[in-house]
Amino acid sequence: MDMPRPVRCDALLPKLVTGAVRCCGLALAPVALWLAGCATPISMGRSPLRPVEVRAQIVRLLPTALPDRAGWAADLHAAFAALNIPAITANVCAVLAVAEQESGYRADPSVSGLAAIAKLEIEQRVARAGMPGLAARAALALRSPAGRSYRDRMTRSRQNAS
Repeated sequence: MDMPRPVRCDALLPKLVTGAVRCCGLALAPVALWLAGCATPISMGRSPLRPVEVRAQIVRLLPTALPDRAGWAADLHAAFAALNIPAITANVCAVLAVAEQESGYRADPSVSGLAAIAKLEIEQRVARAGMPGLAARAALALRSPAGRSYRDRMTRSRQNAS
């Protein structure tokens, strides 16, 4: 059986930087440069590493100034395992790049326009279910255990709660 050829993240770096500059100006260049930290040989196959080794690899790839790197590594490893995604370096690098770009590694980042996004999603689901809009608005007017209406909580939300 042929083994997959090793690929290096750093071999992709010049293409990423060139593409980022062409496509999006310099906005994506820091992310592409950050990927240089993932410049280690990798196999494109399934990782033969044990969970503790995978978490250690993730810790090594995380920014050194990040607080609770072990916690981030445990959570990322759990996500890879739950989604049955191989925790190979290429996948870890991709996830870390997105986390850096989207949240700056803040566990609960603010989401611009979250209330509008939630309202639109509720309206779309109500329409798909064939539910009257009046019933949905009445449900949102109910008081939550926190004492405020669900509509008020949604309107004031800034973070995506899990």
